[in-house]
Amino acid sequence: MKKLFAILFLSAAAVTFTACGGEKADGGEGGKDGGDKVMLRFKPTKGDKKSVEMKMTMEYMGIEMDMGMYADMNVLDVKENGDIDIESIYKRITVNINMMGQTMEYDSEINKDVSGDPIMQAYGAMASMLNKPVTMVMNDKGGVVKAPDMSALLSDSLMAMSGDGSKNSDQM
Repeated sequence: MKKLFAILFLSAAAVTFTACGGEKADGGEGGKDGGDKVMLRFKPTKGDKKSVEMKMTMEYMGIEMDMGMYADMNVLDVKENGDIDIESIYKRITVNINMMGQTMEYDSEINKDVSGDPIMQAYGAMASMLNKPVTMVMNDKGGVVKAPDMSALLSDSLMAMSGDGSKNSDQM
């Protein structure tokens, strides 16, 4: 689960900011259609803010899952070498699973009390990620220089899912 959230976070961060400038790439042979090659650069300014909506759909053996994560991203600093410090704060999580004619839905804005349903408790545990800042460093090409510490963000989620903070949470 840590890898899933890390991948979602990093991929969303890499494509979210639209403040990219273009420049001709070295080589100048032209693109696939004969046009010029363009190198996209990530050029935000300190203080830029974006609201991000990440959606993922998976299908496997008749099970369909849609997941949505909604975050606010802030540019904390832009260094001389082009590295960019970015802070993300997750605001909402949604999950919709269709399996064998049954639908299970979770929305962190609606499902505040999930204590009566063991399946929903797993999704509710993800809500412990909400409103906690996570920082990362990217370069001007959108590459991740320093990944966020997802274990700090997910530790409460894992504790909530294991129920007691036992070895189960360490294994997740």
